[in-house]
Amino acid sequence: MTEAHIDSQSSINHAINVQILFFCGVVLFLVVLAAYPVRAQDSGQQALSNIELEYTYSDGGAVVLKIGDGILGYRWIAGPSAGYEVTERRYQSRKIGAEIYLVNWHDSENSDYVNLVIDLNEMVVHGSALAAYDSDTPFAFFDIAKIARVGKVEK
Repeated sequence: MTEAHIDSQSSINHAINVQILFFCGVVLFLVVLAAYPVRAQDSGQQALSNIELEYTYSDGGAVVLKIGDGILGYRWIAGPSAGYEVTERRYQSRKIGAEIYLVNWHDSENSDYVNLVIDLNEMVVHGSALAAYDSDTPFAFFDIAKIARVGKVEK
């Protein structure tokens, strides 16, 4: 055997070993994944509850949001939508980081679909909504708000 042939065979063996190692890693990952399935209570459907926030968007619109156990309500207290209030809407929330939560709800009564990312570390709310989608004047909302106050809601 020539030296080139030995080097070639060594490269092939190395490639096979890498493939076997990769395959074993994938199998190990799948075994661990199967051993620890995500259960409903782990998925964070109500990771944020019993809290009240007051926050103000860049256009001056201010909101008081009350999040209870599976139900939320909000009231616009300043800005273009001042006086508008929604009560008792079902919501979902999920913890997506340290003191960062994704909250969403579908308000079929008013044709709104809302997503909020509430960052209690930075004291901001990132809001995104498709509002009045079933009307003649639907609109998209995308803004950031500064949280002025955080409090607990009594059960």
